[in-house]
Amino acid sequence: MIEEGWDEVEVREEPFWAYNARVDAEHRQLVWSHPRVTSWYKNRKGRVVMNSPWRLAVYRNLTAKFDPSEYRVRCLRENQPNVVMGGER
Repeated sequence: MIEEGWDEVEVREEPFWAYNARVDAEHRQLVWSHPRVTSWYKNRKGRVVMNSPWRLAVYRNLTAKFDPSEYRVRCLRENQPNVVMGGER
């Protein structure tokens, strides 16, 4: 962000939902999703809400490469106030 002069980075809706679908699919394979399991990992609707169902090495590999097309970035500079890059906001 510093190198590019970005002040804000916001994930776009499509990659957000795609990632969440992938997280939910992985959670369905784990014990926390079993109907008879109750824990703080589940919300009131029964959805497992932990950050990552993967081992750290797998999660690191999933997030290792930054794809700017999946984000909206905002630059707030004196010479370019309120510039949004990567599409409309």
